[in-house]
Amino acid sequence: MRTLTLAQALAQDQFDCEFLCRDLPGNCNEKIKKNGFVCHEIKSQNLQSELSLLPWIKENIDSINEPTIIVDHYNVDKEWEVSARSMFRRIITIDDLANRQFDCDLVINPNLNCNASDYSGSIATSAKILTGPRYALIRQEFSNRRDRSMSRKLNNKTCRRILIIFGGSNTASVIRQTLVAIPKTIIDHVFFDVVIGSAILKPELLISEFSNNHTITFHKDPNSVAELMLNADLAISAAGGAVLESFCMGLPSIVTSIAENQDDIANWLIERQLCLHFSLQQPDSLKQCLETCLENPASLRTVSEKISALVDGRGRQRVAAEIKALLSSEAGV
Repeated sequence: MRTLTLAQALAQDQFDCEFLCRDLPGNCNEKIKKNGFVCHEIKSQNLQSELSLLPWIKENIDSINEPTIIVDHYNVDKEWEVSARSMFRRIITIDDLANRQFDCDLVINPNLNCNASDYSGSIATSAKILTGPRYALIRQEFSNRRDRSMSRKLNNKTCRRILIIFGGSNTASVIRQTLVAIPKTIIDHVFFDVVIGSAILKPELLISEFSNNHTITFHKDPNSVAELMLNADLAISAAGGAVLESFCMGLPSIVTSIAENQDDIANWLIERQLCLHFSLQQPDSLKQCLETCLENPASLRTVSEKISALVDGRGRQRVAAEIKALLSSEAGV
């Protein structure tokens, strides 16, 4: 979704953007097309390795004059980018990990705990490095609701509605473990909105398991996550991209790590008292976090102010401006 967000910002600056996407289950390819962009689908049979894709990519971009490629892929590194140099005028990388070598002209890492020094020795000194939440690729729907959300959070005196959101992967088991860990004394008196992403397999099984809990509402691939965040008093989420969105909305969070690369971010947040943390391996830890928030809603207002100052929702414009400065106006993206 962040590449779509960036493409929309670039399109406003009159860049032509096309997508090269795999046809994996739960992909966003139709959403990309519905937003008016060309999407070249990479079929599984064309993928022996990332390097094997280069001839296929060349064939699909052959008509574009001096294209630039924006790469958002954990398995792409310096070897791939060096091989792709002859095909592209510029190479731009969106990254989360800062754990490999690159040969790109611009790298974007919006993680809260990331600094430019994390790329020291991993990228050419001539490359531009954009790090931290100032460059978070937050969708327009969040920016549009940010002021209303902040007003609601800062004037809120109770915690009655909680959003459960764990990102775009198949997180059915994580959602189930989370709901099971919430004690009946809380689940009967608080409303829960649960986001079911398109990548979740057989969501009906999860929904039917909790169908007797009338305070739980499931939202399958909702049109506006921002609207759910606007109306929520608290979020339960992974320490991933959803944290940046919730911070933009001033929505306090109880977070957990559902991937190894989220551990550092979770620890960074905990050290700065910007969230509460629970472990899926210790279900009682979620109960304790919820009780803390429900018993002291004033503390949530304090957190709202702190987190909203970190993510202002204008990152996509800043990144688009940096890309525009890097490229001449006639170059295709």
